Amino acid sequence: MRRILFLSFALALVPSLAAAAGPFERPLKKACAELQSDGWTAPVNPQTNKPAKAEMSIAGTMYLCMLTRTLKPAGSGHAPDMQALLSEAGKERSIILSASIWCAADRTPTFDALAKRLERVAGSVPESIAAAVRAGKEARATAGGLTFEVVPVEVDAEACGTVPAGELGPVLMKVDVEVKPAG
Repeated sequence: MRRILFLSFALALVPSLAAAAGPFERPLKKACAELQSDGWTAPVNPQTNKPAKAEMSIAGTMYLCMLTRTLKPAGSGHAPDMQALLSEAGKERSIILSASIWCAADRTPTFDALAKRLERVAGSVPESIAAAVRAGKEARATAGGLTFEVVPVEVDAEACGTVPAGELGPVLMKVDVEVKPAG
């Protein structure tokens, strides 16, 4: 009887263990620290031109990590960049990785960099999601207790010619990838 109770208890835990898999099985603060050790930095405040705060926390209530990383451009236009937003508020947790691209020549290398970072942060990524990220296409999938969503947004087809390197302006396109526990 004890074995049956133990076995049914263990089987009841399996969905919970799957839901805790991947990037959410450890504190997001550690994932933020890993990104920072890989060269990601706090975004620059456009008003002061100084780095903003990378992490914000209200003990036991909310945690937020915002980081960015500039990539090498394929041409002479504005360099592409990636952003990471890691958040936890109560039981709601998510990781959003984004890429901003100004020049068409930067699409493929930026999509590849975003897909590699997603795989590194999330661990196992469904093939449909990895393919969508590398193609800059919309997709949704649930696997391993996680929900993945890829959302590309085309903004300004002339961004490369109108936004000089180092200056703010509309992007050619932006791709967001959200990862959160399936629920």
